[in-house]
Amino acid sequence: MGSLFRHQGRIPGKKAGEGLDCVGLVLFVGRQIGCILRDNPAYTALPGRGQLESAARTAGLLPVAKDAGKPGDIFLIRPRRIIQHAAILTDRGMVHADARRGAVVEQGYNPDRIASIYRFPILGD
Repeated sequence: MGSLFRHQGRIPGKKAGEGLDCVGLVLFVGRQIGCILRDNPAYTALPGRGQLESAARTAGLLPVAKDAGKPGDIFLIRPRRIIQHAAILTDRGMVHADARRGAVVEQGYNPDRIASIYRFPILGD
């Protein structure tokens, strides 16, 4: 939490050249729990249709039923019509790399915007 936001950022921190985007956050958290995921940096600042879903599959994340999400799970969010953001569920909301705030933050979320849920493979079913 508190790391700078940086599109396609993979290094958490507050110095020049450091920062995370939503995919970088998921990769970083995965490393912290011993789950090395495959990176797929071929996405734009506003991912197009299917890009994040493809990245989740390429990374090796496990799909989870929408009614079975629990803290630590990753969910893909549809802020508009297309899935364009990833966040990690917490017991108080979600942690995500917020471009508008320029940092990784924890905040509430709208469950109606959740398009799909994934789990780190190391955490199993």
